Amino acid sequence: MAPFPRTLLDLRGHVVDPAIPESDLPEGRTLYWFVKTFPVSDELAVLVFPTGACLVNVRTRKVFWSIVCCLTDAALDPARNLLALANAHKLYLWDLTTGKLAQSWEAPSAVADLAFSPDGALLATALWDAPDVVLWRVADGQEVQRFQQEDDPYGCMKSLALSPDGTLLALGNYEDSRVWVWKLAQDDGVRNMETHPAAQRIHGLAFSPDSKLLVGGEFAGPDVPYLHAWDVQTGRLLPPFPAKSWLPTFHPAGTLLASPSSLANRQIVLWDVASRTPLRTCGSGELRTHSLAFSPSGSTLVTCGEDCIAHWWNTKTGQEIYRVEARFSVRPGAALTADTCVLATSTRDGSLRLWETSTGKQLAMFGIPSLQDEGIAIDAQASMCLSWSHNEIGPGSLHLWRPTLGTREGLRGTQQWVYQAALSPDGMWAAAICGDTKVRLWSLREPATAQHGIAFRRPQATLGLTPVHAPLAFRADGSWLATVNEEQQIQIWETSTAACIQTLAGTTSPVTSLTFSADGQLLAAGSADGGVQLWQMSDGRMLQHYRGLQQSPLHLAFDAGGTRLGVVNSAGEIRVWQVEAETSHAGKELPIREQAFTLTGSSWEPGSEEESIHLWEFSPGMGQAQITLPHVQLLALAFRTDGSVVVAGCGYGQTDVWRLEHIPV
Repeated sequence: MAPFPRTLLDLRGHVVDPAIPESDLPEGRTLYWFVKTFPVSDELAVLVFPTGACLVNVRTRKVFWSIVCCLTDAALDPARNLLALANAHKLYLWDLTTGKLAQSWEAPSAVADLAFSPDGALLATALWDAPDVVLWRVADGQEVQRFQQEDDPYGCMKSLALSPDGTLLALGNYEDSRVWVWKLAQDDGVRNMETHPAAQRIHGLAFSPDSKLLVGGEFAGPDVPYLHAWDVQTGRLLPPFPAKSWLPTFHPAGTLLASPSSLANRQIVLWDVASRTPLRTCGSGELRTHSLAFSPSGSTLVTCGEDCIAHWWNTKTGQEIYRVEARFSVRPGAALTADTCVLATSTRDGSLRLWETSTGKQLAMFGIPSLQDEGIAIDAQASMCLSWSHNEIGPGSLHLWRPTLGTREGLRGTQQWVYQAALSPDGMWAAAICGDTKVRLWSLREPATAQHGIAFRRPQATLGLTPVHAPLAFRADGSWLATVNEEQQIQIWETSTAACIQTLAGTTSPVTSLTFSADGQLLAAGSADGGVQLWQMSDGRMLQHYRGLQQSPLHLAFDAGGTRLGVVNSAGEIRVWQVEAETSHAGKELPIREQAFTLTGSSWEPGSEEESIHLWEFSPGMGQAQITLPHVQLLALAFRTDGSVVVAGCGYGQTDVWRLEHIPV
């Protein structure tokens, strides 16, 4: 008797992509937030998150297997045996019956969306930076067909859908109102579907189970409070679903349609397809949904979104019946105000927090879970924060927050993702190194532009190319911005004119950190060879070259008078140097000493002692020439007005704050 074929239910264990170095593997807590959900039954689902996927039984809370593989999008084949994962331009096919990576290949450009054909034989990919949709043969990863629409916008999110009968492919995009449909058997069978004159952004496409109806979500158009509907045969618009929503998803029977609202009330609406009337809603509507799918039986709807929770909804009652919450730990993101009174941190749940360093009191909490910000900057008055992430492809990866006002603004023009960013201490300027390795500059002086209820700003200038991991630094009054060019020269830009007014060349080693003194007369630059150069801005002369660090300086800071320079490096070393007016290549190092003092602050997660904030204080006395904090990633450095130094860092599962004080010599 022949054995039964294996399925994804037979797989057990933890599988790791062999291409990922062991040093790059994420720590045990990998469920940061959910990208997509694929229901296998009313209780089973494949949950996809940024570093992999897992199969869970939501009723028993059992995890059958997990896969570690970096990704930006995913698709599950109809037979539920293959999981396709996209990471930028790389495509991976995982065999869920064996847990093995079946094959991988490269697409011509970063993948914006992907979908399997109904028979699972083909994988369709829409490309981010090209007007192409490529069909790949799943069996061997070979390209079999390519569809192109020359005036399709580049560099934006796109939506793919294949008809259940396997004959049609539809494409829409986030920056345009048009939708194209191709016949898979023809290279030139493109049909441009009729467009509503006020439509703006199509986000999400779905064919009905009988392949006769195509529905598209409308994300932005204020005058189009509809889900668009088209007759597939003629391409003509049909009576719409009268509510502004996106990401439409059909019930397996074709009688119901689910879609989350894209307005302020973000509830999920279940529609009767025939009458176009809403039947019931799911969810509180507070946070946006970015993935939803019906179970094969149609009795449950599984969703995930900005709240970082996978929800199971009863489609007959609209009530939540199960949920799986993502688990978080602290992200390596921290910043200090110039006087070190306020610490800003970011966590894996997308929460940004402000802390009073003297007491450990949490001053404010804000943020959106799905943004997953990795970097944070704060102005001198702690009135605004800048957050960014280089994991999120598309607009919205750079945000300006005003915690006291409870507002958020998006900084546009980032060209995909953000590697590094900076906020001027006076809160008037922001700068970022974007996905195309260009530095962009935003003025924050004027009110932001409001469009469809979202505030945003466009860049004032593009300053030039820079290495992706190069530092940025503003002068205290925001008048200058220091950047690094591809030759490792430091360039000084006047923010008001976007003109380069000075170029400093003193090292061939990559520049890793930059900071201005409070009066803007000095600039310190750390380099990968462990050196720190001190420049006089009036004539561009190098005053000092400090040496002796074992690894590259990550953060630098001057005291208020510009007489001392603090530095921390990637090995956890903390040093303080005396700033001297005369040219020197040694630099006088000041001793520092730790004082036994611990302040227990608020926990990152309620009831979790391992994720509490700690404050370590270093007091005057005959101390060591340097302090080393092992097993800690140091993230920020600043002097207090009394001359003491505060250093913020992150160990496993926690953010710690140390205070050091200089010793008069």
